[in-house]
Formats: sequence, C-alpha cells, structure tokens
Amino acid sequence: MAEHQIVCVDGEYAAKGGAHRHILSVGTGTATGKPRQIWTVQQARKRIKSGTDEFYTVSETTKARASVRRFTCDCGVKTLRSEPDTVKDNNLDNLPSCPGSVRA
Repeated sequence: MAEHQIVCVDGEYAAKGGAHRHILSVGTGTATGKPRQIWTVQQARKRIKSGTDEFYTVSETTKARASVRRFTCDCGVKTLRSEPDTVKDNNLDNLPSCPGSVRA
C-alpha cells in the first residue's frame, strides 16, 4: 500500500452561509505547503476505497499522525476528513492552502 502525507489543501466554503468548508483537493509530499502531487477529492476517495493508497497528515508541533478517511458531510458533499484527535495542526482544515490555490 502506498502512503501519502497530505501537506496542503484546497477548499471552498459551503454556499449555505459559509459556515463550513469542503476540501476539494489535497497536495501530498514531505514539506508542509510544498506538494509534489495534487489529488482531487474524487481521486483520493477512490484510492482509499480500493485500499491501494493511504493518506495521512502529520502535526508539525507534536509529529502526531492522523489518518485521512472518506467522509460525507451532513450537507451531502463527499469529501475527506482527518481522524479526530487532540492535536489541531494535523487537521485537514488547519493545513495551509496549496500553492497556486485560487479558493480559500
């Protein structure tokens, strides 16, 4: 199984009030914010489901690793989510935007 560290994300706020953000793509590599490859959510979800690839994040402060899983938002959007833990800087929502990202 191939493992991929997610170092940045591209997302957009939901249309209904902008109360939450959906991940649209993720960048994988070894240096935070400097991806070697960009994956759409659909590509990553397909690889996770097939069992061929594993995606994860790493905390810069504690080095804690969080697995990334397929997730369907309460609003129905199929996206990705990092496993909940007590470390905040390894959450997908807290990773930096990928270089060249046009969405916030």
